[in-house]
Amino acid sequence: MRRRDVVAAFGLAALARPGLSQPSAGSPRQEAATPLIGFVHGSFVLLAGMSLLPGLHPRMASEQHGPTPTRQLEPPGFLALNYGRRTPVSVLLAHLVYGSILGAFYRVRRQPGG
Repeated sequence: MRRRDVVAAFGLAALARPGLSQPSAGSPRQEAATPLIGFVHGSFVLLAGMSLLPGLHPRMASEQHGPTPTRQLEPPGFLALNYGRRTPVSVLLAHLVYGSILGAFYRVRRQPGG
């Protein structure tokens, strides 16, 4: 399976479950959904965001051309594994914690008559 297929699957999964992204305020589904949203975001960052980083950062070498005198930073590679085996795990854990904290403060307002 290609990386773009995995990213597309995450995007479709997020669209397929709109009830998870907008639960009623304080519901048990909300507490369960917020770490899931953090996991989906962290997975997207690792799969898509890190592969785009060499094209955006002016001092980062690409995987095709390697370092030059001005581009000395190592590219992150697939799942940012060029930065160590623990990098994907720590990125996902940080996004899970962030999603949980954000979800603790997130409340959906119901519109009158709806």
